[in-house]
Amino acid sequence: MLATSASSLLFNIKAQENYENLDRIVAVVEKDVVTKKELELEIRKITNQLKKRGESPPEEEKIIKLVLDKIIEKKIITQYAESKGIKIDRQFVDEVMNNMAKKNNMTINELKISIESDGLAFNQFREDMSFQILLNQIKESEITSKINVSKYEIDAFLKKSEDKNPKQYHIYHILVKTNKIDKIDKIINLLKTDPFESVAKDYSDSSLSSQGGDMGWKKFDELPIEFSDVIKEMNIGDISKPITLENGIHLLKIKEIKGGDLSENKILSKQYNISQIVIKANEITGEDDVIKKLENIKNQILSGLTFSEAAANFSEDASSFNGGNIGWIDTTAMLPEYRKSIELSKKGQVSGPYKTELGWALLFFLEEREKDITNERIRISAQIQLQRYKAETKFDDWLQSLKEQSNIEILLNE
Repeated sequence: MLATSASSLLFNIKAQENYENLDRIVAVVEKDVVTKKELELEIRKITNQLKKRGESPPEEEKIIKLVLDKIIEKKIITQYAESKGIKIDRQFVDEVMNNMAKKNNMTINELKISIESDGLAFNQFREDMSFQILLNQIKESEITSKINVSKYEIDAFLKKSEDKNPKQYHIYHILVKTNKIDKIDKIINLLKTDPFESVAKDYSDSSLSSQGGDMGWKKFDELPIEFSDVIKEMNIGDISKPITLENGIHLLKIKEIKGGDLSENKILSKQYNISQIVIKANEITGEDDVIKKLENIKNQILSGLTFSEAAANFSEDASSFNGGNIGWIDTTAMLPEYRKSIELSKKGQVSGPYKTELGWALLFFLEEREKDITNERIRISAQIQLQRYKAETKFDDWLQSLKEQSNIEILLNE
């Protein structure tokens, strides 16, 4: 509950007072206080930051109120974190500071000199950083983690983004007229080895054939619906399957894509098709015994036992019911030790035993591929942006509610 003195909030920070040497209390926040010295220090810091950015500080009464509110909110949030047992480890703050220095190609000492040259004590900067980490943790645990973003909201967000910056496709085209259908198979076979443009020049019945079939940059609404339906499922470099229309058969190639989505760069992720045999050490069977058992199984496989039979008979993993096969796994979804083991393995060979987070394992990966995950990443990025927007709105309400439940007294002129 907020209580204010009847007198004006404005007071002269620089005024000489008889008790100036005493650090006077200007506000009480639950079990904590705000002192005049603390308020002056924060005002000085904010004022210096504004001047460095070439901005004029607000008038005295306004900046006092703004800064005092900021300090009060910080104390309320800190006390809330204490009541919930939320703490920021000193070592974690050190890691954040070290990473900040590295990103700026500095040592910690150089970062300290840079910060202090801006008029801010390094210890104060570190304290501010620690509070920001604490604040982010509270937002995540109390607000963001409880926010749901629907598929409809993501679709609407992406549609709005694309409306502002429509996706465009640089398209090449081959037309085989209805009276020349017999040459379509020849063209498709040529496209397996020859450049699309040269095949278009030699065989396309389109008026664009002399230009290698170059249609230029096109938006969805500039294309026949039969083309746009196919193109939206294609990636850069893809050649479409034959598209049959009244005037003949069409083949399309996408050379470039720009605009539209939140990312114009194609994102590829390495994946492995993996089979595994996992055995776990326990109080009865130690690691040495597990390794010997896996080595014996490996020798049996090399002698003719199929990997799937070995997995079905010996693996303690749930994948044993499927002959050890766990299907296509993205490297980003693998635990660190498991990923390292896969990277050490050779395609088509039984590898291991390796110590992984799942236990000791023999690994056999059949295939590897790079999957285009651009759309998935775009949707994840949109979801994160929507969550952040919702979280900021909810955080303001959450903080206001916390302030209303707290005992706050302003004592500026008492």
